[in-house]
Amino acid sequence: MAKTTGQRKQSRAEIQQRYIEREKSENPDAYLQKESEQWYARRRCGKVKTIGDLTERERRCIRKRWHERQHESRMRHRKAATNTPPVTPDRDEEREATSQRRRICQKPQ
Repeated sequence: MAKTTGQRKQSRAEIQQRYIEREKSENPDAYLQKESEQWYARRRCGKVKTIGDLTERERRCIRKRWHERQHESRMRHRKAATNTPPVTPDRDEEREATSQRRRICQKPQ
């Protein structure tokens, strides 16, 4: 990629990220297959451990982190839900509510 005026040179991470995005969009099935093979290769080499491969103490530590992250995620979700404005009622519902109020406020004759 040639450098033009006004553009900065892309970092290696940006180039790799664009390549991965392009790979995903062109052939998603092949990309997923490749990712799966890479995962199992890392497992065989011992670079990645599953929860079953860990000691009891490591399991407790990891599960504690899972629990904390889940709690933080739930709190963020609740906070976002409370900050959103309420849904505005439809015009039909609003008219119906006002007509009911009028009926209640009218004195019986």
